[in-house]
Amino acid sequence: MTLSRRHALTTMTGTIALTATPFGALRAQTAPNGTLRVAVLSIFDVAPCFAALAQGYFTDEHLTVTTTNVSGGGAAMIPALAGGDFDIAYSNAPSVALAVARGINLRIIVGSPPVTPPPATVALVKRAGDLISTGKDLEGKALAVNALGNVQWMVARAWVKATGGDPDKVNYLEIPIPAMTEALTANRIAAAMLIDPFLTIALGQPQKYAILSWAFSEVYAGAPIAFWVCTDQLVQTKAPLVQAFVRGYRRGVVWVNANRGKEPFFALLASYTNVQPDLIRKLTVPPASAAIDTAHFGIMLNMMLENKLLTKNIDLAAQVYNVS
Repeated sequence: MTLSRRHALTTMTGTIALTATPFGALRAQTAPNGTLRVAVLSIFDVAPCFAALAQGYFTDEHLTVTTTNVSGGGAAMIPALAGGDFDIAYSNAPSVALAVARGINLRIIVGSPPVTPPPATVALVKRAGDLISTGKDLEGKALAVNALGNVQWMVARAWVKATGGDPDKVNYLEIPIPAMTEALTANRIAAAMLIDPFLTIALGQPQKYAILSWAFSEVYAGAPIAFWVCTDQLVQTKAPLVQAFVRGYRRGVVWVNANRGKEPFFALLASYTNVQPDLIRKLTVPPASAAIDTAHFGIMLNMMLENKLLTKNIDLAAQVYNVS
């Protein structure tokens, strides 16, 4: 676990502030003073949170938000959240469902962008020239995911099955995403589930790497990838702070979508991801969203049941905390 640059955004140039979205219909409501400790991943999907920090939307809500980058994702965040180290966390959706199934009373407070049609921000990548086109071709070979038992692993297995392969005959290796292309080059793996910016970097070297499949778009379209969550205890004891966070975050979504593809947006992403603006300009970044689409929860839950991550179905929609 590494500490994020909590106050980096406050020193950014006024360029972003000058393009801030007016209050309009999203005018903040007064909330009691308070602090929320938020666990994040330094990825593009959390941009609305950092936009809300940079634009002062949380401050408008009389709310102090501090962020910590937790590289282990949901597997590390949720135990820390349950243990009181954090108040809110951004976790992959299957980890949230699994925690709920195990009796951790999490509340879903904000959603994330759904899977988009290609070109997307995640894809299965292979070495250029390799004669691999289906899951059947991957039997007996190694496929890299960032964590076993999470959404990448689950989607990879579903894609293998959907394209004629036996998921149990593929060797899934847990490899950090920045190291996946090196593992491909060294022939340690046959395919890797890459996300941006590493996907765009790889595709910029067509002599070395090529798309095997837009697997998420093929087998997981519309299903949830991640949620912002807190404990039910926080909702019961500090509901005004949770509501203030959601309102500030939603204004961050509006700012991101108004500035996506513009220099202030590139500067925002560079400020917390350490990715250079020149590379960010090449990326496909989908619109931000805070919506929680319960209608598509079943896609994920059925996939979890099929892959034995769940032993029985759960009512995940009941864990949604609605903020008006």
